[in-house]
Amino acid sequence: KQWYQRRVRGVVSVRSRFKSEKFFCSSPSPFLANYNFIMGEWAHGLFSCFSDFGACFMVSFLPCIPFGKNMEAAGLTSCFVGGLILFVPLLDIICWFKLRGAIREQHGIEGSLFGDIFAILCCGWCAMIQETSQCKLSPQGGMARA
Repeated sequence: KQWYQRRVRGVVSVRSRFKSEKFFCSSPSPFLANYNFIMGEWAHGLFSCFSDFGACFMVSFLPCIPFGKNMEAAGLTSCFVGGLILFVPLLDIICWFKLRGAIREQHGIEGSLFGDIFAILCCGWCAMIQETSQCKLSPQGGMARA
């Protein structure tokens, strides 16, 4: 039998002459060990704030809600606690650095802590919109459960 496989946005297609199956693959498995995966990129650029108008609106007027949802989607804490963290000075910045790093790790996005610090301190709202848009693309639809 000739088997081949293809990975497109987390869906692995496995085909042979007799059957075709699709299944979700959240991380590289031994089945895919011989394939090189390229590190991903953010789905939206840092300054493409208006590409997701709903996220732009929520971040502009009620930033605690998308921040809490992002914290929950990244698996760091619950949505309610994440929203409350945004109101605590210094803790919010530290958690925001951890959140951005967790989202990068979860989606296989190349980057560094220095890049996260630069994005958050220089253009925080754009960074939060970018994170919110990225979390919406997760397999759980932005609502990962621990």
